[in-house]
Amino acid sequence: MRILRVKCKECGRTHAILPELVVPYTQIPADLQQKMLSYSLGSPELESLMQDNTDITESNVLAVKSRYRQEWKERLATMAMKVQDSILDLIRRAFQSFHRQFMQIHRGINLEAFLIHIT
Repeated sequence: MRILRVKCKECGRTHAILPELVVPYTQIPADLQQKMLSYSLGSPELESLMQDNTDITESNVLAVKSRYRQEWKERLATMAMKVQDSILDLIRRAFQSFHRQFMQIHRGINLEAFLIHIT
């Protein structure tokens, strides 16, 4: 995949222009990660998803679920959203609120979630 990169005149940084479903630093598209989160381990739906996408293993599913619990569950709560909401809405709201793709692996403090806990 060729990735278009642009240099911002305001901040001087280079930014990659990616299709909506591409999650930086992962190989699993956002819509598949959302489905993984919606299905419980061992469910027929998850087994079917893994059969249809042979690159996805149970280890991938566990990693996605762990990352969601650690980094995204509270973020969705601050946006008053659920993982079952429209994937395009999740993506757009994540960019608006956190300046990153839904489920993107990126370290950093979630200030909105942090403020909820101290008030």
